[in-house]
Amino acid sequence: GYTPGQALEWYALIATEGRHAYMWLSVLDLLVIIPSYIFMLSCNLVMSSSSSNNTSNYYESLAYLPTMAAMSDLVESLMHLYSVLHYPFPASREILVVASTATQSKFAFLGLCLASLAYHLLVKHIWHGRRLGKGEPTAAAYFTSTTSNNNSSSSKRKQT
Repeated sequence: GYTPGQALEWYALIATEGRHAYMWLSVLDLLVIIPSYIFMLSCNLVMSSSSSNNTSNYYESLAYLPTMAAMSDLVESLMHLYSVLHYPFPASREILVVASTATQSKFAFLGLCLASLAYHLLVKHIWHGRRLGKGEPTAAAYFTSTTSNNNSSSSKRKQT
């Protein structure tokens, strides 16, 4: 996070050209970046949990984490956009405190998203797949069985 004073110092440091560039970057963030990472992370969480044998809604609820990160990013971007538009008559310090809190929340939610994906990938697919006869097969086992099935069918064709 950052303090309202630090945000105001940054606005002054980047000058008028920097604030205008930041406004366009905020529009890009609002229209492209936020929807993109909501879509991608939500899809990843839903797909990674679809093979789970767990009957609870735990994994499905994880799909809301990217949306929460995006909402935090949206609040952060809007607060800064409002503040930049009204510079040098600074917005209230409370707006910048909200922006700072939203920034911290955004990174916390993104961290939870990535940790959930890593857990599911490493523990559910790799670790359980390597246990003898338990869990899902590893990728190597899948490709080995696929290759051996293809080889046996081609050898049958050669015999005929």
